[in-house]
Amino acid sequence: MSDLGVLFPQPEHVLVGRLRVELRPVRLKDFEVYGAVAGQVVTLLGTDLDALNAFAARNARALQRAVVCCTSLNRWQAWRMPLAVLLQVFCLAIRANTGFFAQALPALAEALGGRASPSS
Repeated sequence: MSDLGVLFPQPEHVLVGRLRVELRPVRLKDFEVYGAVAGQVVTLLGTDLDALNAFAARNARALQRAVVCCTSLNRWQAWRMPLAVLLQVFCLAIRANTGFFAQALPALAEALGGRASPSS
């Protein structure tokens, strides 16, 4: 009938010590929590490391919630991690979710009418 399909991204995995952590696509219900923290982290990545560490220290609880919503870590595991490790896991989750969006957009453009052609 139709060759349309929905791309469902596969989670990526990273090792944190001996723990295998799954980096998952952000679900719509978690996007507000994820987006608030991710936006600030991405902005601070271009600045000095002290500003990023200060942000993580001031917003440790929000960072923990954001990590839990887009990884296989539960609240207890995230709470026990050193803050620097939690921040690194979240940065990896941001990178993975950027990749998930990058995979979905070409499929969306193709489904809406083919690849965009340059206008003449």
